[in-house]
Amino acid sequence: RPCTVPKSAYCKFCPSKILPTSVATLVEDHEFSLPPLPAQPGQPAPSGPELLTRFYVVKDKFDFDNVGFTRTVDGHLKYLICGECDIGPVGYFDVNDESKIYLACDRVGASPPAGVEAVPVSDALLAMVRQQMAGAEEANSSPAPPRG
Repeated sequence: RPCTVPKSAYCKFCPSKILPTSVATLVEDHEFSLPPLPAQPGQPAPSGPELLTRFYVVKDKFDFDNVGFTRTVDGHLKYLICGECDIGPVGYFDVNDESKIYLACDRVGASPPAGVEAVPVSDALLAMVRQQMAGAEEANSSPAPPRG
């Protein structure tokens, strides 16, 4: 079934907007198995990895509005989680190729969950956070000063 591309991708568990889809490319033929999400209320608990084939592919981690990353798993993978409620994984990337960050279509929604309103984040705040993250990343990639 085709993936309809909404204006934004939201967490299915909280009102957090994860990604404006205009910065992503839809890929419908990429296979990857993600660990199961927690059970939704009234649903049975998932029983193992889920093979997914439809992803939004993002080139820059700073294009996300609200996403977190797990520690490295299996030596080369990091999973994406909601930056607000920490539920996931909703996607992944390979630390050896950070130019392709995969957000699973089936693990995000076109709107916040029913009965929950999204809280808008001001553009000024987003710009400030992105600037701070870029500065921190530069500081972490700079060589350490020589020890005397």
